Amino acid sequence: MTIGENIRRIRQERHLTQKQLGEMVGASEAYIRAYESGRRNPKPSSLEKIAEALAVNPEVLANSDFDGVKAMHRLFQVFRQYNGELFEYKDKDGNDMVGIGFGTLALMQSWLERYEKYMNDRKAVTVENNRRIEKKFAECEKWVADNLINCGCVFTNHSELLQKQSFMIWIDNGISISHKIYKLSECGITPLVLLPYPVRI
Repeated sequence: MTIGENIRRIRQERHLTQKQLGEMVGASEAYIRAYESGRRNPKPSSLEKIAEALAVNPEVLANSDFDGVKAMHRLFQVFRQYNGELFEYKDKDGNDMVGIGFGTLALMQSWLERYEKYMNDRKAVTVENNRRIEKKFAECEKWVADNLINCGCVFTNHSELLQKQSFMIWIDNGISISHKIYKLSECGITPLVLLPYPVRI
């Protein structure tokens, strides 16, 4: 993924808008948009500020696209660091192949531990955020029941709208059915606050 794609991915996982991220790093929304679209590349100092705002290491945002030659160089760096060994074997079709083995499991063990932690943390955040969304929808439904007459129910499948601090209801006046969107703030309902997802390493 490119730097811009990584910035967009992590920003969205943090539930931040481009404007909010820009305010956090002292840049305009247009600059963040340009970074994410690839029209501009952030300077090292700007990249560090963005990484700090997103609570990640700058290397996480670095361009992860590399060609075959770079991939081989990276592979052999790992090969040397973790006591790699080359061996020949034949695949299921009888073709000659070359494999790589490592004298230590530290590399894979470290990766596995980080991956399991990431998946467990992500699952926990999903469960908690779903609970918060359901609770907030219940608050919206109570407000509708207490303050509006001849209305149907809140559209509880519009969680994206709720994340924008709004909700939708349908109104039945006996002649026609219409929809209306209310902001949480105008109904005296506290904002929905979701936990940020862990960053994929």
